[in-house]
Amino acid sequence: MISKAGRSLYKEILNELRTKITQLPEGYKLPSQQELCENLGVSRTLIREVLVSLEREGLIIRKQGLGTFVVKKEGIVQTGLDYLRGVSTIISTSGKVPDLILNEFEEVAASSSLSKKLEIVPKDPLIKIKRVYTADGFPVIYAETYMVINRIPGGKDAIISVLKDENSKNEEIFTYLDKYFMRPIKHAISEIEAIDADKKLANLLKIPEKKAITLLLEVHYDENNIPLLHSLDYINTSIFKLSVFRRKI
Repeated sequence: MISKAGRSLYKEILNELRTKITQLPEGYKLPSQQELCENLGVSRTLIREVLVSLEREGLIIRKQGLGTFVVKKEGIVQTGLDYLRGVSTIISTSGKVPDLILNEFEEVAASSSLSKKLEIVPKDPLIKIKRVYTADGFPVIYAETYMVINRIPGGKDAIISVLKDENSKNEEIFTYLDKYFMRPIKHAISEIEAIDADKKLANLLKIPEKKAITLLLEVHYDENNIPLLHSLDYINTSIFKLSVFRRKI
């Protein structure tokens, strides 16, 4: 594992290689780990971790005895589920331009099911954020995110102040929590369901009604294992592909 002191270098190399890979053609063979170490002036351990992250993001594939190759499926946004990132970041690292065509929020009372997931009392106040993300102009995800007001420093007024700021449109919800409230998300518990798009989802995602889509449900926790967010991401899997990194044990 990389020490805390090496984390910034790790992120720098990860971002550098990610940017280069998005500019390379499908099937391009990357230099060997040893060559990458020499070219970038970093350790083999760091390069190994960077390549694992890039593979989890769906940007490369490593073939035993053959090497590491660029994965680039035209028209597709691809990500690994085991790597927790915001939607806009995922779209950007797939070589596409992210945008929002819906960005709304409101205060709601926690339902019985939401209160169980977020470990709060029914009717506790939540901020509900609704967003439709696009990749190169095509709707890929409709997201509903519920934020626990009483667990955010400054409460409702502070949250709304950030959400009303025009700059917030270009920032991930994860970023809000870390940058403005010092409550970074550390992990999430996810569930995946296959559903048919109803009329509302069909309109939002510009797809036929009853088309099969993926619903990703996640509860996001801070470093003390306290849930701060519950998100429901309705995914147009014609454009946005999910993958899971699995290892034999």
